[in-house]
Amino acid sequence: MRILYSLFILSYVMTLTQGQTPDYFEKNYLDARQKSSVDNKLSIIVFYHDRSKSSAFNMQLVFNNPEVKSIILKNYHIAAANEADFDGKILMKRCELTRIPSLALMDHDGKLIAGANYGMTANKLIEFLLFYSSPTNYNKTADYRDDSWASAVDSWNGYKGPDDADKDQPDQPAMTAKDNNAPATTHATTTPAAKTEPAKPAQVQDTKVAEVEKPATKASEQKIETPQPKTTAASATTTNHVPEKTYKYVVQAGIFSVHPSATSLVEKINAVGGKAFIEEIDQAGKTLYKVFAGRYYTEKEARDFITKLAESGINSFIKSIN
Repeated sequence: MRILYSLFILSYVMTLTQGQTPDYFEKNYLDARQKSSVDNKLSIIVFYHDRSKSSAFNMQLVFNNPEVKSIILKNYHIAAANEADFDGKILMKRCELTRIPSLALMDHDGKLIAGANYGMTANKLIEFLLFYSSPTNYNKTADYRDDSWASAVDSWNGYKGPDDADKDQPDQPAMTAKDNNAPATTHATTTPAAKTEPAKPAQVQDTKVAEVEKPATKASEQKIETPQPKTTAASATTTNHVPEKTYKYVVQAGIFSVHPSATSLVEKINAVGGKAFIEEIDQAGKTLYKVFAGRYYTEKEARDFITKLAESGINSFIKSIN
């Protein structure tokens, strides 16, 4: 009786898993890779978890988008891998991915072309797929993080199950990408040349460093910046205040829908020498928490610290300050 009950439960779980995967996906990665070898196309592995709202959003909305489906059927072969399965864990480790959902592009020999260690809305995924559908872009890296991803998932009511896989996970962790000959990197190093070129991380202008009022006795003095952490206990700030215009760059390490996750990342960054802070933003009626690892005078300083963060397993990217 117990055996029959166990088989029933296993069958039910498998049905849920299969129902979560779009009907045009291959049964497994090996099938996708075999077909990509015959057609000389790239194969896509989409990593998900059964108990994950963001994974369900990815499968039910993003990959079922008609334009996404059309581009994939034309240029790729695609399969899903469950992070909870042994094979899925091995594939994620091989692709140097750590988050759910995420995806990897592999050539017909099984070499990693690029990986997105974060979720994307349909429009951003379309840009990503079109860029890598051209063989001339296989050796290029590009960053397709999407600020609207977190709020889109949070506001979606199409999933009522447990959300274990998403707890304490950044909504938009950084991308891992590698070319055919080089080791993986943690930030974009080459500017895409395609028409679907996304905005470069260094040109993103949505970050405004907070300011304090000018002292009454120094009316001519320039504005002084200070971070806006939710809780000062976990968020380190720059102690030597410098006029805002002298800082040219910030390093962003994540964006979260819950404050404790943001403060946890702040502590990790500060443990390796960062001066992290949190900036709250309102997006579609939702409060999100951006984590910045620090502010820098030169691009080299910022990129040097990005490398240091990567060595500690923290992905990040550079942004310019207005």
